[in-house]
Amino acid sequence: MMISSPNFWPKKGIKHGKSFSLTAIYVRKAILERRRGRRKVGEIVKKKYWFSPKILVELSENLYTNYLHAFRELCANAYDADASRVDITILPHQIDFEDDGSGIEDVDKFLEKGSIHKQLMELTPKFKRKIIGTKGLGDLAKYKLCRRVDVLSNNGKLGMFLSFTDDSLDVDYMPYVNPTDALPHVGTKITLRNLKRSADPDEVRTYLAKTFQLLLSKEFRIFVNGQEVKPPAKLLPPNVEIDTTYGKIVGRLEKKGGLINIFLRGVFVKGEIIEANRLASGYVNVDFLIPTTDREDFVRDNEQWREFISKLRAHIIANYPPRRELVSKAFRKLLNKVAKNLTRAVARLKLPIEGQMPSSESGETGEIPEKTLRKKRKEKAEDKLKKLVHIEKEKKAKVRLTRFQAKVMKKVIGRSIKTGFGLKIRMAKAGEKERPVVPVPPNVAVVNIENPIIEILQEGKKYKLMEKELLLSRLIMEAYTDLVGKNPSKKEFLKMLDSLTLEYLRE
Repeated sequence: MMISSPNFWPKKGIKHGKSFSLTAIYVRKAILERRRGRRKVGEIVKKKYWFSPKILVELSENLYTNYLHAFRELCANAYDADASRVDITILPHQIDFEDDGSGIEDVDKFLEKGSIHKQLMELTPKFKRKIIGTKGLGDLAKYKLCRRVDVLSNNGKLGMFLSFTDDSLDVDYMPYVNPTDALPHVGTKITLRNLKRSADPDEVRTYLAKTFQLLLSKEFRIFVNGQEVKPPAKLLPPNVEIDTTYGKIVGRLEKKGGLINIFLRGVFVKGEIIEANRLASGYVNVDFLIPTTDREDFVRDNEQWREFISKLRAHIIANYPPRRELVSKAFRKLLNKVAKNLTRAVARLKLPIEGQMPSSESGETGEIPEKTLRKKRKEKAEDKLKKLVHIEKEKKAKVRLTRFQAKVMKKVIGRSIKTGFGLKIRMAKAGEKERPVVPVPPNVAVVNIENPIIEILQEGKKYKLMEKELLLSRLIMEAYTDLVGKNPSKKEFLKMLDSLTLEYLRE
């Protein structure tokens, strides 16, 4: 069939009036479509994602915020493999992880990332442990530390060697018929080579102690450069057990603080303030929450998280006391005002400061010759210098406190309020039977907020502000006079107290 109509080919590039073979046209069109990869309009074509090797660096360097996460992930893998011991050796040129777990049983599953095969395992075969990892992506955290990884494994039946690099998706693999040729014992040894950064053994040990504190036991021990990782504190038995639709919330809470550490299957994830207005702190462990990929937080837009928060908050509100402000802002403001007024009063009266004895005004009267005056001025200057040296020595010397004073200083709360004459005003819960203001050498006056007088000054509204200022000033002055000398006489004590009160009232 031939077509020669000049109007049949309106498209650009086809000469009008020239004859064409339809067969040749269709063949040429098919060749062009094949070259360009085109299909017929409306036809669905299957494509696949493909990843550049740079995805390894992206997932490790930018997904994990700290190099310590690599240690967490590798130790968690050892725990899931029923290891009872993990030895970490940190050297300047490489880092070794060696465990006595089950080894790599299936190399294809080991290399598959994002698989659900670990999710199908509820408990490990030997120790019946709850599986920590779920997708295998945490294994990529090792590239945060290095550029090359070598793995030796012995599963009791087969040995193998694998080698990875962060610039390729290819893996070098070599099996061993005799498993002990790969590793002398059943387990896995991972060596990180071509390190990107150094690792501090003490920092690693501290991090692992906090992260695995619920799991560390005789059945799971971690050693860093030969030194065993120990939990940061002795864990007391749980006193919280809350049932939810998805599982139990188990932990221990105390009636203090407010931060609660949340563990997922025994591994620390983060600290959270669940109910800011209640005194409840400690830890809880759950198995059903879903962690983010970097295991630094939880997925929060799901029913598991919402029920967890709802049930835990209800338990805290029902069983733990409300947080009340120990020292009101108004009372602290009042103490600041008292401190300023006392500073002016002490400066005008030229009273002693920080451990100096009040000087007696007794002395000779009448006219004094000029020679005697010069001698006295000289002696006075020398005495002043000696006193200053003595004061500096006393400052540097360790002050011995009584058992009660030491106990009071351990219970101080909030920041200190400074005066301009060396005295510091602190607040503490010292007990209702103790004095309103406790003097603590060398220069601290501790206001006892549990004393009935101070409680009335804090909460009572029937007293005017001036009356509160005056009473507080008298109490602080009493502590001040105790501090300026070891045994001031009663006369000097009362005189100083009256002088300060009078000067304060003139303000």
